[in-house]
Amino acid sequence: MMPLQTLIPITESWVTMRDDDLIREVDRRHVIQLFDLFADSKYDSFDLIKAYSRTYSRIRADEGSEYHILKQPINVFNDILRENNFKEIEYAVDHIILHWMAELYIFVRYEKGLSFREIMDIVSPEWLYNHYSPLHETSLGNAWEKASCQGGKES
Repeated sequence: MMPLQTLIPITESWVTMRDDDLIREVDRRHVIQLFDLFADSKYDSFDLIKAYSRTYSRIRADEGSEYHILKQPINVFNDILRENNFKEIEYAVDHIILHWMAELYIFVRYEKGLSFREIMDIVSPEWLYNHYSPLHETSLGNAWEKASCQGGKES
């Protein structure tokens, strides 16, 4: 396998990153791009997020496969659409909230060691979306603690 530095364009801030930090940053950017694609699509973003957590690519990425972390978001998105039969929807979701959700998923993935599927077993994407305010006003760590304590259940 080629070194990461030859596969990913190097920016000045990335020069001093360790490989594991670089992988985390690439994963973070790819998940954000993917969630943006979900928000722009004509399908239910929450269904897409749940389907993404079950894809072979995400499962392997959660296991640490650099190949699957580096898979381009548009290719993952097309795989999801090809493997599922989603209904078109009439409403839109807020890009900012999905961006925050992507940041939270990546934080929990790397800081707590949970896979995307495990995260969604604890807190549903719909619950996180609906509780963006006030959760976004605190750190990602505190937001996760509050969300996971409530277990995604209405209190």
